[in-house]
Amino acid sequence: MIDHEFKVTCLMCETRFSFGPHAYGGRHVSAWSAMICNECQTSNWDGIVPGSYQSLENHLAAQGVVVERNANGYILWPV
Repeated sequence: MIDHEFKVTCLMCETRFSFGPHAYGGRHVSAWSAMICNECQTSNWDGIVPGSYQSLENHLAAQGVVVERNANGYILWPV
């Protein structure tokens, strides 16, 4: 059996990470149609500060995604 590993780019920090069989450096956030690395998700567990990741905000606006925000105005991760 041959394992294939693919590199994808995080929509938030634009870092390339491994994604494929036995290599999960991030995940696909289907509600946003975006690949996000584990580090971005872990470091923003309580929400994403608006303006911190303009590429993400541009992507969400282009997709017409309405995001939920917490009491601090941070963008919440979809469930």
